[in-house]
Amino acid sequence: MELIVKAKDIFLEYAGRDILDIEELEIYSYDRIGLVGDNGAGKTSLLKILSGNLTIADADVRRFGSIALIGQLDELDLDAAQGSGEMLSRLNVAGVAQETMSGGEETRALPACKRDLRRRAYEPPRPRRHPPSRRTTQGI
Repeated sequence: MELIVKAKDIFLEYAGRDILDIEELEIYSYDRIGLVGDNGAGKTSLLKILSGNLTIADADVRRFGSIALIGQLDELDLDAAQGSGEMLSRLNVAGVAQETMSGGEETRALPACKRDLRRRAYEPPRPRRHPPSRRTTQGI
């Protein structure tokens, strides 16, 4: 029963909305935890806080050993999405500031930031050209 993380007073708010309100949390080596919730519920933010990738002023997070957060996707770069307003709108993330995006919103916005993904996602497929059939005619 080895303590891995001990955290107190994790409170996080984005855009005037309470995301996390955790008075105390302890995670032990035998714990198996699943985080489930809607986009913007704070799942990714909690993992970032517990791993040390996001710091909150009043929170007290103690890690016993090294902890790594392995993201699902590449880091988001909205600057690379310049000129992709229509695509961001279709992905329902237009007008959302990157620093306030939930993990789900970041995942949806990623294709707009990757030029090769944008091209594949919105470029209509090219018609296939089939070579002419080679039929041989033999005398009857």
